Amino acid sequence: MKSSSISIIYHPPDIEEKYLINLIDSPGHVDFSFEVSSALRLSDGALVLVDALESVCQQTVTVIRQAWEERVRMCLVINKLDRLPFHFIKNSSEGFNHIKAILQEVNTEISSLITMEINTMIEKNPSIAKGREKLIEKMEEQHYFAPEKGNVAFASSLDCWAFSVDSHSEFLSRKLGIDKQQVKKHLWGDFYFNFTKKTFLPLDSEAKSPAFVTLALDPIWKEYDKLVELPDSVSNAKHNELRAKVKERLSKQMPLDSCVLSLVVRCLPSPKVAQKQRLPILCPALYEAGASKSPELLKIRRAIEKVDCSDTAPVVVYVSKMMPIDKTQISDLKDDYLAELQVKPNADQYSLIAFSRVFSGKLSKDSTVYVMGPKHSKGFADIHKITVRNLYIFMGMNLNVCDFLLAGSVGGIGGLDSYLYKVGTLASSPECPTFNPMNYKSKPIIKVAIEAENLGDMEKLAEGLKKLNRAEPAVEVYLTESGEYILCTCGEVHLQKCIKDLRDEFAKVKFKISDHIVNFRETILLQDLKQKKTKNPPEKKEEVVQESKPIPIHPVHALIMELEKEEEKKSSDKLTTLYLEKLKHLKGENQRGMAFDKTPNGRCRLFVRAIGLDFEVVKWLENRRDLLRRVTELTQEQLAEFVNQFKAKLEEHSTRRKIINLILSYLLAFGPKRHEANLIISPFLQTAQSLLYTPLAANVGAEKYYQNVPKELAEYISLQELHKSIVAGFELATLSGPLCEEPMVGACFLVEAIEYEEVKLEADPYGPLSGQVMSTMREICRKAFINAEPRIVEGLYLCTMQVNSDILGKIYSVINKRRGKIVSEELLPETNVFTVRVLIPVVESFGFAEEIRKKGDGITDPQMTFSHWEIVNEDPFFVAKTAEQMEEFGNQVQPPNLGKIIVEKVRKRKGLPTEGKLIVKAEKQRTLTKMK
Repeated sequence: MKSSSISIIYHPPDIEEKYLINLIDSPGHVDFSFEVSSALRLSDGALVLVDALESVCQQTVTVIRQAWEERVRMCLVINKLDRLPFHFIKNSSEGFNHIKAILQEVNTEISSLITMEINTMIEKNPSIAKGREKLIEKMEEQHYFAPEKGNVAFASSLDCWAFSVDSHSEFLSRKLGIDKQQVKKHLWGDFYFNFTKKTFLPLDSEAKSPAFVTLALDPIWKEYDKLVELPDSVSNAKHNELRAKVKERLSKQMPLDSCVLSLVVRCLPSPKVAQKQRLPILCPALYEAGASKSPELLKIRRAIEKVDCSDTAPVVVYVSKMMPIDKTQISDLKDDYLAELQVKPNADQYSLIAFSRVFSGKLSKDSTVYVMGPKHSKGFADIHKITVRNLYIFMGMNLNVCDFLLAGSVGGIGGLDSYLYKVGTLASSPECPTFNPMNYKSKPIIKVAIEAENLGDMEKLAEGLKKLNRAEPAVEVYLTESGEYILCTCGEVHLQKCIKDLRDEFAKVKFKISDHIVNFRETILLQDLKQKKTKNPPEKKEEVVQESKPIPIHPVHALIMELEKEEEKKSSDKLTTLYLEKLKHLKGENQRGMAFDKTPNGRCRLFVRAIGLDFEVVKWLENRRDLLRRVTELTQEQLAEFVNQFKAKLEEHSTRRKIINLILSYLLAFGPKRHEANLIISPFLQTAQSLLYTPLAANVGAEKYYQNVPKELAEYISLQELHKSIVAGFELATLSGPLCEEPMVGACFLVEAIEYEEVKLEADPYGPLSGQVMSTMREICRKAFINAEPRIVEGLYLCTMQVNSDILGKIYSVINKRRGKIVSEELLPETNVFTVRVLIPVVESFGFAEEIRKKGDGITDPQMTFSHWEIVNEDPFFVAKTAEQMEEFGNQVQPPNLGKIIVEKVRKRKGLPTEGKLIVKAEKQRTLTKMK
């Protein structure tokens, strides 16, 4: 399942001009939506295929959204019309209604995308709000799929026929002897055809059939009805013979190739039109304020907009992925490979070819270009100067050698595997900015550990994994601290394909695969962030941050210190036993979310509180990862806009005013990796030093929370180094939480107090204080997290399937067994088929599709895409304590705690301590011989 490309010359019969069309076919399975992203980045237009029988599925919606984000113009092809007469569509009138329902469903999705874009435009420019309805109507007219506009085709790829209103109008005008424009105008719509007068009339009676049914669908249904009405006694050979005759007649009357290619030429934009529209999305750096002042950047921008293919134009090429190609299919490498094979039987059979498009200039052999990685323009130098040696034109599975590639064409470039990782930009000028990274809809979530059966093959396996990682855009490969190689993929089918490629193409060794490893996350409930509803106003003693100086010991801190002194820590490994400590001794309510500790040398004591963010705020932040990553590079206006939106989102979800002020005025960093939805807050910062500080969105009254670091600490560590160490410890803590060493999400850590203690040491054996603060901060964050209300977060798949009513009960039993939740259940018009949408936990999805097929007699085929993360409500540490809980559960065995089950399984897989016991009662053990 890979994208494949072919370059063809199309010469329309009624036009003198010839057209070069680069067709890229991408797989339709939802696990491979990253292949669709790679193809769309290089395309000017897209043909969206919809199965006429299954109608609009989840993958159709995903593809439409991907094309919309890339600003790629779309045409609709309703395929597999030949299947309708054999299933539930008994006549052409029902087929017509079914086709209209498909069009309406697709246009509904387009309408939602238009509305979202208009709302975004109004947020940026409120002055256009008055003309909102007119803007929506204008965009709907441009982007809606309508057969009368010629941007919809009806096809059967199996029988090689297709037609659109344009192509069928030409056929009918010759057959009926009437004007082509009249047929084109009235073929689709509320008109019927009068054969006596040979004219189109308004459809004024239900007894009359629309012209599209009479002139387009009736002849097709009559051909297939001959096959449907065949008796069961007819042999398969006879049936196939008759089917071949039907295919011959229809393909001759409505050829597939001419219909689709003419649709591309008429409705999809040329590179000169498309590149000018798409360039602000592909490379926004060319439209920034500073770009217009640079003559070189201005020259590059104009060359791309005009698709300049002259010898003097700057060369700009984008590589969307690296494709493994068999060397025997490459003419200039085949002979060298066969000769190498005689000497070295295990010679590498595959070569990585860059799948690319030339946006401007003329890329020739032996020309010099600069290869730039996706991070090059963002303060990170990733650039290499190379000489182009090999250029190819894709012809399906084969590659043809060429001497040059002109602007607007798609081709392959050899010899870049040493310089490009997965994607990148090639340019003749080093000043050219890199293109924006692609937004893959599918994210790697399923992991397996891979180990060679023969330890001597580990080197080959490691090299094969590196090649697989580069050849698959959405694959992640990394080596754990324990020495395991982990392979991350987007789904079960994607995993099977990667394992096959690794075994047959890249590594060519035998290896073992572990059970599926699923990603989880750890979070804290919102309890501490909600506004407490009390009759009396809160007293000052409830404030989180103390305002008095010097800082006295908080009563809660004193209680913690007293209890900590009473406990004897028997285990030296504190980080991995926090989970078990929580199970053995649940903390009191006064300590919820609080933790403190001091550095190994005892000089610095830190107090931290863990607070949970609302999960809607977490989702909002996760959708803006790119913005969080470059928040320090934003202008004052952009930062102010982000701060105001962030503030509004926090207020919307019941966040206390004090916490909002602390976040906006004293935020040190997001984390981990500076772009995830965890926050670290330090009131020891000056407000102007906050990550989100901007004079355009100042927080009035936030200064009262400011605190001073004890002066005695300045002798050992500066304020800047202290905050760097705090952030580093926070990063380490959020990378692996205390429940089961999974990443944290939605956790906000507040540094409440920093205290100094006089300790006399002749020589500090623990090293610099900065390192001690970092390790201590990590442990405190984990303690505060586990002392709050921790929960596990699991991923959910959205599964879409079509189910016959007679097997609906069997399907639901499978869904319930795997903790599935029914989202919707819709009956397709005039059928007994339901479209069912279900949310399935990722951890329960393995083998789900196969089981559904067995229960559904092989007809039902579920399609799963990653939907979202959801908190598992069960508390992993739940123990019946209150009177109500004791009354409900009593001394009986409590029901299974899903949160605890997940945590224990993950800890067991990772080799972490668990509560379970291997031997419960040793005296009850028996050997097999004694059991006889």
